Amino acid sequence: MGRENTQIIHPVRIFFAVLTAAVMVMIFMLSCEDSDDSSQRSGTVTEAAAELIVDGFDEMTRTQQLDILDTIERVLRKLAHFSEYTLLGACAAAAAGECGLRAPEKRHRAYCVLGLCSLYSCTDELHQLFVPGRSCEIRDVLIDSSGSLTGILITIGVGSIAGFVMKKRAAR
Repeated sequence: MGRENTQIIHPVRIFFAVLTAAVMVMIFMLSCEDSDDSSQRSGTVTEAAAELIVDGFDEMTRTQQLDILDTIERVLRKLAHFSEYTLLGACAAAAAGECGLRAPEKRHRAYCVLGLCSLYSCTDELHQLFVPGRSCEIRDVLIDSSGSLTGILITIGVGSIAGFVMKKRAAR
């Protein structure tokens, strides 16, 4: 009788698969917030950021403060999109196993992870069409996909460094 082809999924991959699902739920829940709730959440962070990074913010006129707050809020919202999808890309790549840029099968796995993250971004933006005061933005899909790619590349880099260190230790 031949050996059965059974593969055991490594517990770390299972952990990252669960973490990937949790990040997806978090993204979905944040997208469920209507525009008022979303603005209130980002407004609190924006005010704190403005007070930290803008010299003399408290001494400015309210009109000047509102202009600055509007700019900072726009940047922070886009950074939030990028960051949450960076986390999604990193977790999904770790869950998928060895991704890489050199070996074709590892590269294919990285492309699949990026495709799935980008598809999730598209569905997230479509979902926002049905949330009061929210909209579907192609720009956000591009920002989200860029974040996912960054997370995947970070995971590949960390995996490469870890593999290099493990080979060095094994050679001793």
